[in-house]
Amino acid sequence: MLIMSRACPGTLGNALVLRCDRYIVLLAAVLIVWGIASLATGVRTAIAQGAPQPRVVHNIDAYPYILWRETWAGGELLARSWSVYSGSMFAISGDIEAPGWRLRTTAGYGRYTYHKWRRGLDGPEYAKLTGHKTFSDLMLGYQFHWPQLVVKAFGGIASERHITDPGDPDAVIGDISYGGKVALEAWYSISPDYWIASDASWTSPLNTYKLGIRAGHKLLEDLDVGFEARLEGTEIYKAARAGAFATLRFNDVGLTFAGGVTGDYDSELTHYASVNVFVRY
Repeated sequence: MLIMSRACPGTLGNALVLRCDRYIVLLAAVLIVWGIASLATGVRTAIAQGAPQPRVVHNIDAYPYILWRETWAGGELLARSWSVYSGSMFAISGDIEAPGWRLRTTAGYGRYTYHKWRRGLDGPEYAKLTGHKTFSDLMLGYQFHWPQLVVKAFGGIASERHITDPGDPDAVIGDISYGGKVALEAWYSISPDYWIASDASWTSPLNTYKLGIRAGHKLLEDLDVGFEARLEGTEIYKAARAGAFATLRFNDVGLTFAGGVTGDYDSELTHYASVNVFVRY
């Protein structure tokens, strides 16, 4: 069950059968299914074209050096939580846009609040607790190329740490956990002006999973707009989100803003906003 339970505004209490959270889950699921179906079309086309093909994108006249690194950083804000993160990916064998082996690492920090009944000095009290989360991973992967399709597959190790303030003796989450992580990313160019991208990952600590989709339109030469959806969860919560995004590009630098509706940690339907910047060099 997804942890989202606020009824739609303007409804008559329990008379409403379908709630806003279910609409968000349904919308996110429909968008993700549509995106995966579109990517499946791209995969079938790629298979029909045969083995992965090198895609030469490096223009030695425009760039006297090879771009072999990509770094990104960003954050997101919800009603009762926020997080920041950064990461880097390195092309082991050359151009970041060319097929080959990749080394990727990410790290981040987040804070969230929730309420629960607990034993106080004067009896039971409805207390507010603050959780602190740190996470990191290191993965090795390979990037495949077809004329309209790019696929990246990764596997490696991950760590995650949760601390609550004040301490929560009933918390399912331990202090720190280590384990494995796998991730898969795909990008498909439907046409020169339309594209779709998807990413999925699973991490053994807390059985954390994420499945996301983005569909974009090249509105201007350096501006893409589109919609996004994501399903995610762990052993203790599940959530969904659906929204829109815009990406501005300045040569090898990109800036993405996104926002929409989501179910947050504290079981409420709320809004989210995120920003991400990446650079290739």
